[in-house]
Amino acid sequence: MAELFFQTAKSTDAIYNHVRDHAMSRELKGRAFIEEIWKDSSQYLDPDLAERAPSNGLVPAFWEMYLAYALR
Repeated sequence: MAELFFQTAKSTDAIYNHVRDHAMSRELKGRAFIEEIWKDSSQYLDPDLAERAPSNGLVPAFWEMYLAYALR
């Protein structure tokens, strides 16, 4: 299981790339929030979710994480 959600691997998802690679305030806050919920909910998720997100998309991965985070 990945320690951090955002991976350095090449991504085909524009939203994933934008959140991972941009350094404006809103992206930094969003990235920090996603890493926080990943840390708190990753034990309840598929262990390869972080590795699949760059190709499957940030939105579906975030949905899974947020649901697990909220239900936890």
